[in-house]
Amino acid sequence: MALHLALLIVCLAPARFEAAPPPLPTIDEVLARLDRTEAAIDNLSVTTRYVKHDRSMMPGNKPVRVEMTTKFVVDREGRSWYDCEGEQVNFGPKKGEVRTYKGRWSMAFDGKVATSLTSGADGKPHFAEISDYPAWHGVNPLEFTTRYFQKTVTSTLRAKKGRVVEWKARQSRPVVVAETEVFTSKDGTEWKQRFWIDIERGVIVRRAALMMRTPEQGFREYTRIESDDHEEIAPGIWLPMRVLYESVDVPQDGGPEAMSWRFEGVNSDWVVNKKLPDGLFRLTFPEDLQVNDHRKPKPPTDAK
Repeated sequence: MALHLALLIVCLAPARFEAAPPPLPTIDEVLARLDRTEAAIDNLSVTTRYVKHDRSMMPGNKPVRVEMTTKFVVDREGRSWYDCEGEQVNFGPKKGEVRTYKGRWSMAFDGKVATSLTSGADGKPHFAEISDYPAWHGVNPLEFTTRYFQKTVTSTLRAKKGRVVEWKARQSRPVVVAETEVFTSKDGTEWKQRFWIDIERGVIVRRAALMMRTPEQGFREYTRIESDDHEEIAPGIWLPMRVLYESVDVPQDGGPEAMSWRFEGVNSDWVVNKKLPDGLFRLTFPEDLQVNDHRKPKPPTDAK
């Protein structure tokens, strides 16, 4: 299998399908190549400048535009830290009124507990929170590198009987398209995920979740992530300099999709596998600061 994949990459490197494309790789060959990328990454650091367009829950469905810059650190275990400065949306005080305000948000998640701090634009802390799960200001970099829906793409393709379906081209490079098996919910809606994979570089350049209500409508994307302009940040590790993550509303009648929200990001300052300081993934709060604990109580255990 390794020899087959090596020969396939040699064929792909100079070629852009001027002639017939080479045979499709097997799903095992695709997974083996992605496994190598995942194994090489212990942690990632990046700064992303975002423009977010948000129409969800907005009065009159009018999109609101905000900007933010987020410094992120994530590791293979799913732990994360970020510090974000920028704008967020606030509603009111008048009915239907939407305003934006500037602030700063920090969060750390150690795999069990998320700690976060909300501050004003001047950096003065307003309050802190503790919760079971992290909340994002921006997009977790794992979602546009090795993961999708907080799971590695390889584990998803293995668990959902992935298969390779065709060759495509993206940014003038050949990529293979792999899909999960179709899942049918109780109401008859069918669901699947689709991944565009650059075999030579070992990266996922596009990922999407699709749904089909009727055969006439066919499968339609309802959320997607596009990762572009990859650069070799460390030997053999290619990471994207641009990212787009969006969710769309798919009308019941099969009409055209409408944006719900969209993140457009420009990445800089990538670092692969840097030494992380102890305690990075748990924030320490200033004394006398209001702390809101949103963790759900653990179910009692019977004492014996």
